[in-house]
Amino acid sequence: MYNKVMIIELIRKKIKESGLSLNQLTRETGIDTAALSRIMNGGSCKVETADILFKFFGIEVISKNQKRAKK
Repeated sequence: MYNKVMIIELIRKKIKESGLSLNQLTRETGIDTAALSRIMNGGSCKVETADILFKFFGIEVISKNQKRAKK
């Protein structure tokens, strides 16, 4: 089960791996640069911000009890 710290660490990892600057990420997502900077410097983020970043990076959270639909 993911906890808040694990989710933020995953977001940080995805941002680093993307190679995008925080300014580029702001333009792409609409998330304020200060909020992205706070995340990258060990701070927290709002659920709404995490949701935007999850969608941007294609991250999907699935319950262990829920099976993925076959395509």
